[in-house]
Amino acid sequence: MLSKIRGGRFMVEFGQVGNAVRYNGCPVFPGGTNRVGSGVPDVHGMNIRDAIYCLESVGLNVRFKGAGRVAGQSLKAGTSFNRGAIISLVLSS
Repeated sequence: MLSKIRGGRFMVEFGQVGNAVRYNGCPVFPGGTNRVGSGVPDVHGMNIRDAIYCLESVGLNVRFKGAGRVAGQSLKAGTSFNRGAIISLVLSS
């Protein structure tokens, strides 16, 4: 069962989602640490602040160009990666 809580500018989903709670679409794992190996998060449509938080919390280094929301990402969502890898984001308004 998946439950959602909405408040202000955030949404939290919890339940049977691969043992993850999702905060604004970014997986947050029990114990407050995110796991490398869970794949690159899909940050399409996020604002840059949320995208950077989401990607850095799983060990990626973020570079970006443009302004607005994420329109593209160099590493495909769900693919495996090494901690410290660089992901480039393209923003568009």
